[in-house]
Amino acid sequence: MQAAVAVAILLVATLLRIADPVAVEAVRLAGFDQLQRWFPRAVEPVPVRVVDVDEASLARIGQWPWPRSVLADLVQRLNEAGAAAVVFDMLFAEPDRGDRGADGATATDRRFAAALGDARGVLGLALVSQPTGAAADGKAGIATVGPDPAAGLLPFAGVVRSLPLLAAAAKGEGAINAVPDRDGVVRRLPVFLALDGRPVPSLAAEALRVAQGAAGHLLRGEPDGRIVARIGNLLVPMDARCR
Repeated sequence: MQAAVAVAILLVATLLRIADPVAVEAVRLAGFDQLQRWFPRAVEPVPVRVVDVDEASLARIGQWPWPRSVLADLVQRLNEAGAAAVVFDMLFAEPDRGDRGADGATATDRRFAAALGDARGVLGLALVSQPTGAAADGKAGIATVGPDPAAGLLPFAGVVRSLPLLAAAAKGEGAINAVPDRDGVVRRLPVFLALDGRPVPSLAAEALRVAQGAAGHLLRGEPDGRIVARIGNLLVPMDARCR
């Protein structure tokens, strides 16, 4: 009798976890958040520096968006300081202010593009739910091994990229999409997403690739649904949705 009750409880718990109704998800997420407060992950030093557009820099340089000539100077200085890659977590989909040439770009756009090319620049792109007619022409090839990993990736139908001149100059482009949980909190970020059934790297994945000088990405699908990515010399274990 006790064994039957235990099996029934286990079966109900399993079905609830698979269905993941709102009430169960809320308890699970609240428990996860509390564990982070009780046992926060140890902060380990990493060779990453964030250049923030903060109030002090806005007061000194002026309101955003800054002229692309300012960004070109910033990229050049970071490159001279030895940055392995200069990564912009933003889009530059419109031309800079000023007279535009036949390609729709301005002189400051061209200067910014030249700096990006010299400094191994990486730009963001945004994946969207509606087709845009644009393609995410990857800077790096993505090879797959084992079960198709694209089947479980978060799907999108369109992409918004930076100005063609800038996108062409950059050494990498990665998705800047953040997918929150049902309560609106972002707890995990996808390392790869899907555009029309094809894997697209995130900005973080492309930053790692460009910084290491790697030519492409390798995604290996595991029999249990998990995915392991090789980015340069790094192995990144992920779940079935590449998070």
